[in-house]
Amino acid sequence: MNQKPYDGSRIWIGDHYGQHRTFVLGESYYETYEDDMETDEVYLREFVAHRQEDKLFEKINRSLGMARGEFWHQVAFTNLVIGSIGSTGASTAKEDQFRAGCARFEELLKMLEPARVWILGKGQGHYSGRVCTAAGIPFQVIAHPTGKNNMRVPVLPEHIRESWAQLLAQ
Repeated sequence: MNQKPYDGSRIWIGDHYGQHRTFVLGESYYETYEDDMETDEVYLREFVAHRQEDKLFEKINRSLGMARGEFWHQVAFTNLVIGSIGSTGASTAKEDQFRAGCARFEELLKMLEPARVWILGKGQGHYSGRVCTAAGIPFQVIAHPTGKNNMRVPVLPEHIRESWAQLLAQ
């Protein structure tokens, strides 16, 4: 199938984003998808409707004790890096990919005017956190929820709950 690569323009914006104004920024994509499933908008719509499985999104839901739609309809979501970086979570984005994603992220912050940003992944948090600081937007960085923290310990549900609570308290 010949299609142009996803340009990052179709992000997920939950139905109740305007009430909560919380932007969740993931790190990168690990797989490629056909057609519109490559967009955050369609992928998350399918996830919320229980037609797509996703370990990261499900772990966040379980950790926060929320149903799929309850959490994801409160937030906007996209990844900093556009395009697949590999086929597994062991793949990691490169510095130039993080830097390239920051320009798009700056534009999204201007457009969506979030009250806060939850950054998933300390690797990208080094870059995206600077963008939030420059824009004057409070943020919280957590080790990637499906990864391990800096002590090589898996990120536990209580870490996710604590990070989310700290973000909302800002």
